Amino acid sequence: MSGAFVADGEGAYCTGEFVRTGGWGELLGCDRGGALNGYNGSMKIPMLLALLGLGLVIVSCLSAPESTTHGLSAAELFERAARQAAVGRLGAAYEALELSFEGGFARPSWVQGDARFRKLLDAPEWRRRVYSLVEGAAREHRVVVVGPEERGERLVLTVRVVDEAGRALAGTRVGFVQTDADGYYQAWQPDEMWNPRWFAMGVTDADGWITAETIRPGYYAPEYEAPDELAHVHLDVVRPGFREFHGEVVFDDDPRLEAARRREVEAASTPIATVETGGGTARATVRLQLSR
Repeated sequence: MSGAFVADGEGAYCTGEFVRTGGWGELLGCDRGGALNGYNGSMKIPMLLALLGLGLVIVSCLSAPESTTHGLSAAELFERAARQAAVGRLGAAYEALELSFEGGFARPSWVQGDARFRKLLDAPEWRRRVYSLVEGAAREHRVVVVGPEERGERLVLTVRVVDEAGRALAGTRVGFVQTDADGYYQAWQPDEMWNPRWFAMGVTDADGWITAETIRPGYYAPEYEAPDELAHVHLDVVRPGFREFHGEVVFDDDPRLEAARRREVEAASTPIATVETGGGTARATVRLQLSR
């Protein structure tokens, strides 16, 4: 037999393809080409129960069914998630992504770097859940906030986290959130609560450094009614035993950061990143000190 099926309350899988069925009222088989053959609810209930009791719901197949993860590495699960997201199977994509992260996938933030996840991240209800996944899987020293295929001037933002004595704080969790090039955190909806589209989380390395690959954040869009706001990236820095930092980092080459404004920013202890430009990519560096 060259095909197999998995039937449950949601649907059935055969040779890697998902086919919606009527649920438990139907049994599905696979022919030699992997096609599905349906049998309706006229099959006697005792026979159905016997099949289920004998564990014949899952039958060996040439290719592993989409509903199982046996033998798949974290990287393979991530790739599966990307393929599912690209075709709009968002629930399946999320499930595979969750399993990938649980399996120790090395670059969770690449969900922002791989354009195939765009449909998943553009859906507000799924984006909230992905945000939580990424937050719980923070392990990278170099993260992606905005992928390379998005509009905007490329920016590499490097943050060093230290204590009061200037000593590196390795393993500190750092979260990044920002607007896109047009100044939006997400597709504009007046009544939508905080649900940013562009985000990443990672941890500092042995020397206290973490780097974010992103774009220059745009000034706030008109809908935010903050016409004088500086361009900025939100940072959430958390380390046990130290006061948390939840604030913004601004850029020293921002035209709006004139002398009087700079004094205000410095008085508020807002970090100001030093920016170098050239080669089509801006590079910004900032030092952030945590206190106990």
